[in-house]
Amino acid sequence: MASDTKYIFREAMRGMLPEEVLDQPKAGFAAPVDYWLAHELRPVVDDLLSESQVRRRGLFRPEAVRRFVDEHRRGAEDGRCKSGNC
Repeated sequence: MASDTKYIFREAMRGMLPEEVLDQPKAGFAAPVDYWLAHELRPVVDDLLSESQVRRRGLFRPEAVRRFVDEHRRGAEDGRCKSGNC
């Protein structure tokens, strides 16, 4: 248990919280990236990934970037692993 980063907290809460709560493994937190990209950050995505910007940088094919963005917005494909969020 020495490697458990929640050991002190779990021991302090023993008797106050149910055992099934105390014995749960740590859970990660996922940021709402999809929501941000579809709402608050949509203008930023449209600007940074516009055909002219992508073409100017010369790193990717503009049509491939557009397809990726369109698929993501339609919910047709989960692009997290493609975008480096694995």
